[in-house]
Amino acid sequence: MDTKAVKAAAEWRSKSVKERLIHALLKGMDEFVVEDTEEARLDTATYPVPLNIIEGPLMEGMNIIGDLFGAGKMFLPQVIKSARIMKKAVAHLTPFMEEEKARKLMFSGSRVSPPRRLTRWSQVRLSMCNTCIACTRCRDSVILVPHT
Repeated sequence: MDTKAVKAAAEWRSKSVKERLIHALLKGMDEFVVEDTEEARLDTATYPVPLNIIEGPLMEGMNIIGDLFGAGKMFLPQVIKSARIMKKAVAHLTPFMEEEKARKLMFSGSRVSPPRRLTRWSQVRLSMCNTCIACTRCRDSVILVPHT
């Protein structure tokens, strides 16, 4: 590696964590993404909850990537690589988000029940399955037996 490349590498690592995360997404560099994501998570003044990191610098970087892709300045393999880096950062944050969710439920004192939307969605899915089964001439959704 020549001195110019080393200097450029050191330069982007000295930027703010937000700029480093965006740079990592744009350039497809995953070697520091977990380290930078953790640094952002520990900065509770800027990012009070882990979801703020996803909604903040990570989504900002993905929006820039979407704009570049739409303008033809970035190609699909680069977008996929950036999405994998985003996935890696989100995977690092997921346990912390689950922990926060559990903490909120514990302090709220309410019992966990599925939201109505989920219940309705389950009914819609069951209805769709039954329609598909009826169209394929099977009797019911529990046992798939050809209709005679």
